[in-house]
Amino acid sequence: MEKFKKVLFFLFVLAVFMICGFIFAKDTSFYNEINKPVFAPKGIVFSIVWAGLYVIQSYYITKVFYDYKNQEEGNKLFWLLIINGVLNILYAPVFFILKSLFGGFIVN
Repeated sequence: MEKFKKVLFFLFVLAVFMICGFIFAKDTSFYNEINKPVFAPKGIVFSIVWAGLYVIQSYYITKVFYDYKNQEEGNKLFWLLIINGVLNILYAPVFFILKSLFGGFIVN
């Protein structure tokens, strides 16, 4: 039963990340127009990397929440991971919707 709860919690956290990713649609024309270095990735790479990032973050948020929830350091780490996740979610609207390069730098 405990494993089922962990899987549900993981899927919930991942769903929050993914839903926010879909809500804040990216303006790829803005990304294509900015002056980038030659080694800058193509736009599709962002989608793949962010999806992987959300899976990894969801895993660690779940792991810390269940494995270290009764420890003071685990509680601090859990909230740091939540804050980091919120900042990652905010990156898309700040960079792609507000078109703020500096704001995206700060948030990320």
